[in-house]
Amino acid sequence: MERLESSKANEETPSSFLQMKLNEELYVKKKLAEYGKDGIEYKNLEPDFSEVSEGTVKIDNMTEHRDDYYDENGELQPGNFSQADAKLAEKWNEQQKRW
Repeated sequence: MERLESSKANEETPSSFLQMKLNEELYVKKKLAEYGKDGIEYKNLEPDFSEVSEGTVKIDNMTEHRDDYYDENGELQPGNFSQADAKLAEKWNEQQKRW
């Protein structure tokens, strides 16, 4: 608990954190339902998102950070999701993909 209280990244109260997780779970269930799925299959101990993926890209700097984070120098770095979003946007721009 001491680590949680001293963390800069976690400024939400425990109740708002739980609400955020519940909202995320509901969103995921809704998105899976759009594809006629109720879960994600695993292959070789890895989740296989290929049936529900909007696109696939390879990011340059895979880290343990899902979200954006501050490095040891205090500089904001893009997390894995931000890197993937940027790569996919580049790919779609090249393909002139429209929503």
